[in-house]
Amino acid sequence: MTPINPKQLSTDGYSRFFVMTSFLRALYPDGQKQFSLLDVGGGSPFMASQLQEAGVDADLTILDVLPKPDDVTGKYVVGDATRMDFPDNHFQTIISTDVLEHIDKDKKSKFVEECLRVASDFVIIAAPFDTKGVDEAERVTNSLNKKLFNEGQKWLEEHFEQTKPQLEEIKKIVEKHGYETTIVGTNNLFEWILSTHINLIDAKLGLNTKKHLKINQQYNEEIVNGNEFTSPSYRHFVIVYKKSPSQKTLSRVQAVFEPNSKTPTAAIDYTSKLLNLVADRLSELQLTKSEQEKTVYNLEQNLAQEASTITSQAEQIRQQQSIIDSCKPYLRLRGSWFGRSIRRILRG
Repeated sequence: MTPINPKQLSTDGYSRFFVMTSFLRALYPDGQKQFSLLDVGGGSPFMASQLQEAGVDADLTILDVLPKPDDVTGKYVVGDATRMDFPDNHFQTIISTDVLEHIDKDKKSKFVEECLRVASDFVIIAAPFDTKGVDEAERVTNSLNKKLFNEGQKWLEEHFEQTKPQLEEIKKIVEKHGYETTIVGTNNLFEWILSTHINLIDAKLGLNTKKHLKINQQYNEEIVNGNEFTSPSYRHFVIVYKKSPSQKTLSRVQAVFEPNSKTPTAAIDYTSKLLNLVADRLSELQLTKSEQEKTVYNLEQNLAQEASTITSQAEQIRQQQSIIDSCKPYLRLRGSWFGRSIRRILRG
């Protein structure tokens, strides 16, 4: 199977890995030696590929409660993130992407505490937090899923069941330990709604896959010039500095989410192309419907013609049967000269 190009993922799928590796590159700039990195709940192969593409020299270990997936390579530990079997400060940096919202509501604080305990330098937690609009965005997306497939999305419904984490609660935990933080909103909420809805329509109608992937890739390659860091945001990144950061470090981190060029052109183009992709598919379906209607009409005409032929043949049979029925009294005169004459006439 051909490996999936991460840049061909939807903006929601790609941006989480792109932004995470961008922050890691800012925290560990070029020229520094390799650092130890624990990815908590990192069951995706895309993080490793993004680290490599971004030139981030990390000694990566993955921790997850699930068995190691076939497409994930490298060091993998099966374990509970709320009770990590690692000593204090064992890894220089810990990252977690879209995991905290799936942790039991009464264990979210413990999850954060464990990440802070095991990291020596930085902790970066990314998740859809319970910020304005996020819950409603997920609910309308789940409603569309139910409308199209008669069931909700498992991962969204788990968000509702476990409740999304609160940014203020995370900040309180971090501040209790005296650590500084940078909080960044990513993945524009309206763009997230558009992208997820288009993905559902694709699953239902079957959009042009080649064009869809190309549209995603074109946008992801210029993602910093789009709406990635424009509020309202679907996802937030919480960067925790266990050691007081230098001004240079803070400047590099800030440069990730404050690019020099920021125009709506890329986002507008992306939106237009996705909607046109749906329009193209609807046109194809309409054409197919017209062809089907034409085929049905032709079948109906053929059936009508056949029915007319059958009716005509039935009438001929009826007339012939009437003649035979009228001759039956004479056919009974089997032994008479008249009867034999009639049979000879009927036989031709």
